[in-house]
Amino acid sequence: MSLPSRPLVRVLIPTYERLALFNLCLESVLKNTYENFEIWVFDNSATRNIETLIARKADPRITYHRNQSNIGASGNYRKCFANAGGDYFIVLTSDILFHPTMIAEHVALAESDPSIAIVFSLAYNLQLSVELTDSVMPQGPIKGTRSIGPSSWIQQGFMSDQAVVLPLRPMMEAYFYRGVHPSCTGFESLIRTEYYKALPQQEFQYGSNGEEYRHGIGLLMFGDKVGYLGNRLKDAIVHGNRMAKPNRAYIEFEKVRVIEELAETHLRFLAMQGYDLRQIHSHLHDAYTRLTAQNNEFSATARTLSLKYAPH
Repeated sequence: MSLPSRPLVRVLIPTYERLALFNLCLESVLKNTYENFEIWVFDNSATRNIETLIARKADPRITYHRNQSNIGASGNYRKCFANAGGDYFIVLTSDILFHPTMIAEHVALAESDPSIAIVFSLAYNLQLSVELTDSVMPQGPIKGTRSIGPSSWIQQGFMSDQAVVLPLRPMMEAYFYRGVHPSCTGFESLIRTEYYKALPQQEFQYGSNGEEYRHGIGLLMFGDKVGYLGNRLKDAIVHGNRMAKPNRAYIEFEKVRVIEELAETHLRFLAMQGYDLRQIHSHLHDAYTRLTAQNNEFSATARTLSLKYAPH
């Protein structure tokens, strides 16, 4: 008697150059213990290096897509989500390394409760002991120093270091009422494909931490439950782009704008679900007022928006 097949997981990797980094990411997925997964790569590169690397691996689990032109990071991420498939899917940035049981543990938790929309785990920050260059591909086990970054949902007491299935409503209220941004943004998370394809489709842009949350919250706000695995099952490689100091003022402003955009776009849904729209507007007023006082290039716009949401 044959055993029932495991759910199919599609891992979608958008990439642009960074050959050595991409290779580490790809190998970490290929080494997963889970039996039924496929990898789709969307290549935005000007060179043929990624394509050549994949051809040399000759692994039937990999499907390669080369964009006809550079469609930018936003376009490449959008393309990955547009090609969601299988029973579950994961959109994986190419600077993340999966641990060998990453996929299997995520699927096991998702399969335990069909009302779970997304399963996620946190990552270690991994500082490699060698500098990555595309001319020298790392060989053997990856060596480096791991560290743990903060998690807003742990800080708020929603979760700890134990696996748990969480109702999404308290986290969504914390987001819309107090601006507590999610620890789960939809990237490197296992998403139930049926759930995702039933969502209202919205434009997704990726360029800063603020814009990343637009899509993550769009994934979370329509779900009932999210699964969280307490053990960290992936590494986020610390490299040049991750170490660069972002425009902090821009990110803070964008995070508030994302709350506003999602609240205004889905106003009827939020009202039907019993969210307190006055609390959302109160938070937007307070947040824009704080941004006004920072006296930067976004202060004038923040002041106008603060007045828009001032209590009457």
